[in-house]
Amino acid sequence: MKTPAWAKWVSIIMMVVGAFALYSDIESISPKNYDPEYVWENMTENEGIQDEYEKIEDEAERDSLNQSQFEDFKTMMTLSDYLVSWMVRFGYIGIAVNLLYILSGLNLFRRKKSAPKLVIAILIISMIHALSQTVVYKMDEATNFMSSAIAFTPLIGLLIDAILLVIVLNSDKEMYTES
Repeated sequence: MKTPAWAKWVSIIMMVVGAFALYSDIESISPKNYDPEYVWENMTENEGIQDEYEKIEDEAERDSLNQSQFEDFKTMMTLSDYLVSWMVRFGYIGIAVNLLYILSGLNLFRRKKSAPKLVIAILIISMIHALSQTVVYKMDEATNFMSSAIAFTPLIGLLIDAILLVIVLNSDKEMYTES
């Protein structure tokens, strides 16, 4: 018997979303990614912003503009120690959750007998993880644009998990009960 279409789609989505989330969580455990100066240097080097500054002939004007833009960027991007410490913690937890997320998607695709129960369990765990992130991030008192965006981001994953959970719960799992 072939793997049902719903199971193929759910497993592919789980593996792709899990891989992107895993990459994001690996990046989130590195404290240097939260330093505005490090981010600014990489951004200006990689985005070609330096080319714009080279067009300005007056060096003092160029330095003034660069410093002004950096200060605006720093104000917008500086995260509190509270938020950074929790992002690193949730990064480590997310690595484990997303590895299980990918593996459960793979088991669903391979028609393992326990796959639907495992998928349901990991989707619920992933939803709890996303909801926990949002609640903890929103408790940060030093709110700026970036911290607000970071608190909103896990809700996207929560929505994807909820949709996948509804699909799995409402789909025919008869194939997975056979030996």
